[in-house]
Amino acid sequence: MKLQEDASMDVVEQIDVNFSEPRHGIYREIPLQDPYKEYISVNSVSVDNDPIASESRSRDLLTLKIGDKDILLS
Repeated sequence: MKLQEDASMDVVEQIDVNFSEPRHGIYREIPLQDPYKEYISVNSVSVDNDPIASESRSRDLLTLKIGDKDILLS
Protein backbone atom coordinates (compact mmCIF):
# COMPACT_ATOMS: atom_id res chain seq x y z
CA MET A 1 0.00 0.00 0.00
CA LYS A 2 1.16 3.50 -0.74
CA LEU A 3 -0.40 6.47 1.05
CA GLN A 4 -0.79 9.54 -1.16
CA GLU A 5 -0.64 13.17 -0.04
CA ASP A 6 -4.41 13.53 -0.50
CA ALA A 7 -4.95 10.65 2.02
CA SER A 8 -5.89 8.18 -0.70
CA MET A 9 -4.07 4.86 -1.00
CA ASP A 10 -2.76 2.82 -3.89
CA VAL A 11 -3.02 -0.87 -3.06
CA VAL A 12 -1.37 -3.70 -4.98
CA GLU A 13 -2.43 -7.26 -4.23
CA GLN A 14 -0.99 -10.43 -5.72
CA ILE A 15 -3.18 -13.52 -5.67
CA ASP A 16 -1.72 -16.90 -6.62
CA VAL A 17 -4.31 -19.65 -7.08
CA ASN A 18 -4.02 -23.41 -7.57
CA PHE A 19 -7.37 -25.01 -8.33
CA SER A 20 -8.13 -28.61 -7.31
CA GLU A 21 -10.13 -28.90 -10.53
CA PRO A 22 -10.31 -26.64 -13.60
CA ARG A 23 -12.24 -23.39 -13.10
CA HIS A 24 -13.05 -20.31 -15.14
CA GLY A 25 -11.62 -17.89 -12.58
CA ILE A 26 -12.04 -16.58 -9.06
CA TYR A 27 -14.26 -14.24 -7.08
CA ARG A 28 -12.58 -11.46 -5.11
CA GLU A 29 -14.63 -9.63 -2.51
CA ILE A 30 -13.41 -6.24 -1.30
CA PRO A 31 -15.06 -4.79 1.82
CA LEU A 32 -16.25 -1.21 1.37
CA GLN A 33 -16.59 -0.55 5.09
CA ASP A 34 -13.78 -0.77 7.64
CA PRO A 35 -14.12 -2.05 11.24
CA TYR A 36 -14.78 1.52 12.44
CA LYS A 37 -17.84 1.75 10.14
CA GLU A 38 -16.13 4.19 7.81
CA TYR A 39 -16.97 3.70 4.13
CA ILE A 40 -14.18 3.12 1.64
CA SER A 41 -14.33 4.35 -1.94
CA VAL A 42 -12.77 2.12 -4.62
CA ASN A 43 -12.10 4.21 -7.71
CA SER A 44 -10.47 1.70 -10.04
CA VAL A 45 -9.45 -1.94 -10.23
CA SER A 46 -7.20 -3.54 -12.81
CA VAL A 47 -5.97 -7.06 -13.41
CA ASP A 48 -2.75 -7.80 -15.30
CA ASN A 49 -3.35 -11.18 -16.98
CA ASP A 50 -7.08 -11.95 -16.84
CA PRO A 51 -10.20 -9.94 -17.58
CA ILE A 52 -12.66 -8.79 -14.95
CA ALA A 53 -15.71 -10.75 -16.15
CA SER A 54 -18.15 -8.95 -13.87
CA GLU A 55 -18.29 -6.44 -11.07
CA SER A 56 -21.10 -5.86 -8.59
CA ARG A 57 -21.39 -3.49 -5.67
CA SER A 58 -23.52 -3.39 -2.61
CA ARG A 59 -23.25 -0.79 0.11
CA ASP A 60 -20.65 -2.86 1.99
CA LEU A 61 -18.98 -5.07 -0.64
CA LEU A 62 -17.40 -4.93 -4.09
CA THR A 63 -17.44 -8.36 -5.76
CA LEU A 64 -15.24 -9.05 -8.78
CA LYS A 65 -15.34 -12.15 -10.95
CA ILE A 66 -11.88 -12.47 -12.51
CA GLY A 67 -11.43 -14.87 -15.41
CA ASP A 68 -12.95 -15.85 -18.72
CA LYS A 69 -16.08 -17.94 -19.25
CA ASP A 70 -14.46 -19.56 -22.31
CA ILE A 71 -11.14 -20.53 -20.69
CA LEU A 72 -10.57 -23.14 -17.98
CA LEU A 73 -7.66 -22.57 -15.60
CA SER A 74 -5.84 -25.08 -13.45
